[in-house]
Amino acid sequence: MSVELSKEEYWLDRLRLLRALSVTVLVLMLVSWVVWLVPFDDLLDRSGTPLGGDFVMLYAAGQVVSDQETSTLYDDQQNLRRTNAVFDGALPDQSWPYRYPPTVALCMAPLSELDFGLA
Repeated sequence: MSVELSKEEYWLDRLRLLRALSVTVLVLMLVSWVVWLVPFDDLLDRSGTPLGGDFVMLYAAGQVVSDQETSTLYDDQQNLRRTNAVFDGALPDQSWPYRYPPTVALCMAPLSELDFGLA
């Protein structure tokens, strides 16, 4: 014996399924992210990328403004030295070049005064 669902019941059933799938995907993504950061001894993931990805480039730009060295804002070598100073375990040749307007660096200056993990 088959029971027919009304249109509303059908869509409610689909929404419940979609919600369950969404929560499952979210949990799997969070678990994967945490596993990728093991062993938690620094702010670098397994590939040597800092936590926050491109945020390291914005953080370094804020440091440049805070140190009043704005002439070096777009100097890739200087940015590489700054990011390597923040992350001891970073790959020495891995660079995050700054490619935003100077106003973005100005906005990042207050955050760059904080420890990277806190920022």
